Amino acid sequence: MGLVAKNAVQVANSIFSQVATKYWLEVISIPAGNNTRLWLFASGQWNHMSATPEIVSSVQSAFANGSNMEVVVWTDATNAINGLVVRTP
Repeated sequence: MGLVAKNAVQVANSIFSQVATKYWLEVISIPAGNNTRLWLFASGQWNHMSATPEIVSSVQSAFANGSNMEVVVWTDATNAINGLVVRTP
């Protein structure tokens, strides 16, 4: 197996997929000047990402009362969100 293939396997093994059960939106970022941060609680820990208004809207809609949608996140060992999807369960 070449070096690139080994690195790809290592990266794939360090990414985890889980359903988020809570969210919080950091509207005024600390420290000042950072982008709006979206935090999602999945597998017993808070994970974060910078969020566009479209992502925030989709996540809020998924967590709204009566919604049949769920938010799935792909995270790494640093609790950073590498991917996010809103889908039906």
